[in-house]
Amino acid sequence: MTIVPLAIEAGKEVVKEMTGLLTKFLGPGFEEAGEIVRDYVRHFRLQRELALLRKADDIVRDAGFNPRAVNMRVLFPLLDAAALEDNEDMKERWASLLASAANPNNRTELEASFIEILKQLAPTHAYLLDVFYEQIERDTLPPEQWAERGYVLSDLREFLEQEVPQFDVAIENLFRLNLVAYRSEEHT
Repeated sequence: MTIVPLAIEAGKEVVKEMTGLLTKFLGPGFEEAGEIVRDYVRHFRLQRELALLRKADDIVRDAGFNPRAVNMRVLFPLLDAAALEDNEDMKERWASLLASAANPNNRTELEASFIEILKQLAPTHAYLLDVFYEQIERDTLPPEQWAERGYVLSDLREFLEQEVPQFDVAIENLFRLNLVAYRSEEHT
């Protein structure tokens, strides 16, 4: 057994002993306080999940389609992740992702990996991605030419560095998540 699992086990034992002693000295009040906190957290999450479902419902209604059932393998992780979001723009993204999963006109199922990708995007990173795609739309560059023609990052860098704190970190995260790519050498 390596050091890390041993340290984790030792930590578990300390927490277990501490909980036992607090329960012993504080009595049933300690257990009840824990249940109150647990209930508060459940209520908080439930409120956030309800707000997400309402936003997604608005998106569905505005788009004019009857939603299909979303696979539980996608729905529950999406609700769990979205309930932790504080940023309003990101909440909108979560709701849009849920609405997209419920859209019967989508030919592909929402991949669970999309949830993991969105979880790994900071609001400024998502903003940066929006700017890239707005640039593509403005130039009416067809998707099949994105990799071929690409965009020169330096064209947008000056503007974006003022808007996006830690610009280079954001760019690297988008590359890591394969949401953007370098132009291939054969097309430069």
